Amino acid sequence: MKIKNKTFRILPKIVAPIAIMFIVSCAGRGTQPHAMSVSEHEKSADQELKEAERHQAQFDPDAWSAGDGECDTYCFDIWTNPTSGHVREARKHRALAAQHRRASEALRVAEDRACTGIPERDRDLSPFFHTDDIEEVSGQEADGADLVVRFSAIEGVDAEAMQRLLDCHLARNSARGHVAPEMDYCPLVPKGVRATVVAGERGLTVEIEADSVEERAEVLERFKRLAERVASDHK
Repeated sequence: MKIKNKTFRILPKIVAPIAIMFIVSCAGRGTQPHAMSVSEHEKSADQELKEAERHQAQFDPDAWSAGDGECDTYCFDIWTNPTSGHVREARKHRALAAQHRRASEALRVAEDRACTGIPERDRDLSPFFHTDDIEEVSGQEADGADLVVRFSAIEGVDAEAMQRLLDCHLARNSARGHVAPEMDYCPLVPKGVRATVVAGERGLTVEIEADSVEERAEVLERFKRLAERVASDHK
């Protein structure tokens, strides 16, 4: 489809550099669904089960011993097992493994629901891959309000269809751990992003929001790359 009006603007660069710290340990990153990708949750679950097995193997059911000693009035034999702590540790690790499995399943279910009816090709390609349909890429500073991409009218694609596609990609990116190097221009990849479609007289507008200044900063960097792609393709 031919584009009648082409306007591309990206406003000033982000002033402050963003430092991102990745915490690798399972305990630090947590077992909530969005704390990791599907594959990371599965890997962590496997590691927790291995730890559970390691502790369970160190429990000796024959290591019980009765305490000795004199007493004045009442005497009870106190039985102890110095290896019983390993049973408790094994139980903890199995519980963590189960939490990771549930988190992994939650991400899978969310992606399946969001992407139902979306063709495989449209799942693999960013909605912003088709630069011929984009009229404007507009971004403000990291603490601003406007992060929008304006599309010209696309035959067969209304606001509802576009919203379903965006929701699919948001869920898919969550399941992948927000890592998609082949989509470094796509503003839907970062964590904490929301996208809303607004229908207009001449087409559709996608409004992007992020939860934090850091996440908005990453979205802005992607907006710049997207604007460059659009400008290059429309020369």
